[in-house]
Amino acid sequence: MKLLIYEANSGFTSYTKPLANAISERDGMSVSLMTSKGNKELNGISPCVSVLCDLDEYKAGLRHGSVRWLIDRMLVSWRNILHRNRVVAKSDYDVVLVEFTLPIIDQFYFKRLRKSSKVVLTVHDVIPPNRSRFWSMRSLKKLYRVADHLIVHSEENKRELIDRFQIAQDKISIIHHGVHANKALCDKSECRQRLNISEQENVVLFYGSIRPQKGLDNLIRALDGVDATLIIAGALPHGEDFTSYEQLIAKHGVKTLRMIEYVSDEMTDVLYGAADIVALPYKYFFSQSGVFMQAIQYHRLIAASDVSSFSSYVHRYELGLLCQPDDIRSLHATINEMAQNKELLYKNAKFEIALNDNSWEASADKHISLMRAISSMDHAKQ
Repeated sequence: MKLLIYEANSGFTSYTKPLANAISERDGMSVSLMTSKGNKELNGISPCVSVLCDLDEYKAGLRHGSVRWLIDRMLVSWRNILHRNRVVAKSDYDVVLVEFTLPIIDQFYFKRLRKSSKVVLTVHDVIPPNRSRFWSMRSLKKLYRVADHLIVHSEENKRELIDRFQIAQDKISIIHHGVHANKALCDKSECRQRLNISEQENVVLFYGSIRPQKGLDNLIRALDGVDATLIIAGALPHGEDFTSYEQLIAKHGVKTLRMIEYVSDEMTDVLYGAADIVALPYKYFFSQSGVFMQAIQYHRLIAASDVSSFSSYVHRYELGLLCQPDDIRSLHATINEMAQNKELLYKNAKFEIALNDNSWEASADKHISLMRAISSMDHAKQ
């Protein structure tokens, strides 16, 4: 079976790379990954994966929300979608697995793509986290309906698709977001020495892209008066700056270590290794979080808002504690409790079970079973 994984945003490489690697290791699978020309995260990609760095990138330095910024993103995305369709039309891929695209454009091109291959869309965000001109509820609905099949990461996400978009339940499969079950872990003492953080300090990690919906502002406010160092590591959306967060940090006197930039795999290991608690104070969320799954991978306790599938994972594997979404007092109390009881919480956490249940290898097997079933379907029946 020939599979093309289409990733028009290199920010998804932490997901697509291990998935492509795991699928390519299975007998009878030929895997290609189509990604952006300047993708920095391809180290460690399996030689069995054919990497097509064909996709144009957005221009850097344009002011977020400006007319030039908007035009650039629309034109680049349109060119990439056309290129993808041309490549697929000239090839013999059985399935195209789309990991990221702009619904406002691709709602019109999925149907054409389906003439050459089966199209499976991974719905990482049932509803995207930020308002944007690049999607609408109408364009999402059309995109979801035109695809041959949809993948989500949890039962909660499947229910959202059914209830909000009236998608037939047999058109949706649940496949977990994978984790590296045998990840080598860094020594906490060494990681803290590298970051110049003391052994006794409580360390809270906020990791990943910094978007308003993720609640970093609430986390900073909630840490007012808490004896802890907050590590903030991740990039801002193109054209945005960190000024408002800097003002909050100064106002509330929160000790911070900041890396507002692309974070390498090596430094990711160090940051998670140094942390006691990984915070996901999301205000709302309609997906599964790669940061959440990484916390499991690195054996780190999780303080998360009770949104999406977080509660089912936290309760099933005793991974930490939950707070109410967009509630600073609840978040403050949750982190305080975890800091005071972290030894007991770590003792009870079932990291190994969670890792075995959610490995990339298990995810690959589920993807392959689904794609074989989808590829055998007759388009005429769609």
